[in-house]
Amino acid sequence: MESSSAGNFNDEQQMLADSVAKYLTETYDFETRRAVANGDLLTPQPQWQQFADMGWLTLPFDERDGGFNGGPKELAIVFEAFGEHLVLEPYLETVVLAGTTIANGEEALKKRYLDGIMAGDIHAAFGHGEAEHSAERYYVATSAVQSADGWRLNGAKSVVANGPLADVVVVSARISGDVRSPQGIGLFAVERGAAGFTARDYVTVDGRRASEIILDQVDVGAEALISSARETLDQTLDLGCFAVCAEAVGAMQALLSATVEYCQQRRQFGQPIGSFQALQHRMVDMYIALELARSLLGATTDALANNSRHSERLISALKYRVDQSARAISYGALQLHGGIAMTDELNVGHYFKRLALIEKQFGSAQFHLQRFKQQPII
Repeated sequence: MESSSAGNFNDEQQMLADSVAKYLTETYDFETRRAVANGDLLTPQPQWQQFADMGWLTLPFDERDGGFNGGPKELAIVFEAFGEHLVLEPYLETVVLAGTTIANGEEALKKRYLDGIMAGDIHAAFGHGEAEHSAERYYVATSAVQSADGWRLNGAKSVVANGPLADVVVVSARISGDVRSPQGIGLFAVERGAAGFTARDYVTVDGRRASEIILDQVDVGAEALISSARETLDQTLDLGCFAVCAEAVGAMQALLSATVEYCQQRRQFGQPIGSFQALQHRMVDMYIALELARSLLGATTDALANNSRHSERLISALKYRVDQSARAISYGALQLHGGIAMTDELNVGHYFKRLALIEKQFGSAQFHLQRFKQQPII
């Protein structure tokens, strides 16, 4: 494979694409994945250490911190493959969200967590959303009040992915300003075992693990404050948004391929249902929806790689397009497969559930449409 949605590859990127595709094809079969999804709540995902051994957990980190110094193309390569294979491992939460945020912190904080994250020994999570306000990027009612030795946190975080396994959770808390103000939001590293930290853990509809977290007078040191700059929060959320969009493109490609294959095999009236003109038109519509998302992913990847001033606008355009395309492809796949699609034994329903969750992450389509309109064109 010489190119993908991420564009043309250099030699290192091609090696990464080949190794990720080969490993997941050979080891990450659907039945193994389904067993993990349906398994014990607190059982660590078995492939995580292999991801570390292959160096995948070092990708977005700076070489000075022991990382690979990878950029958006490398992330797009990995997440497209993750989407295709419905990977459950918490790469997004531990590496992309919490890990890259911690990398902005003081040296003491980085030394405490980054080496362990890159080695696969430390799990992390990112707690930003709050109940009933998950579509509002800057709504933060959780408070952080300065104390003699650091900060005292009070509040609650909702649907914190990988919360049950996380050793450290990066949480947003308001230092100043109104609950909806984009300014005055701090990002803090909080260890799960801290006094006053409680969590209700559960399995999400797509087989991942998450927590509802309560912070009741949780005291953290001064070094726990990673950043209070709006840019840090925006960059973290945009990077996560970009990653799940790449994952969605991989999942949509796999879902479309599965649907085409099924329509070639399923027979009615003595012929494959894929020969029926109405179904062919539906599959063409699904293909167009995929290509619209794929082309916009490529444009966004290039913009991020080149530090374009249009990056934020393109990320919002990409998320809006991905949400629209995912819905069209998911519902098309369900309708063309029929009732069998939602059985646990068939992967179609699992792709549907994952894409439905991605639609809710990092802002709704409506949020990104409004954000796109507000960004300057020139």
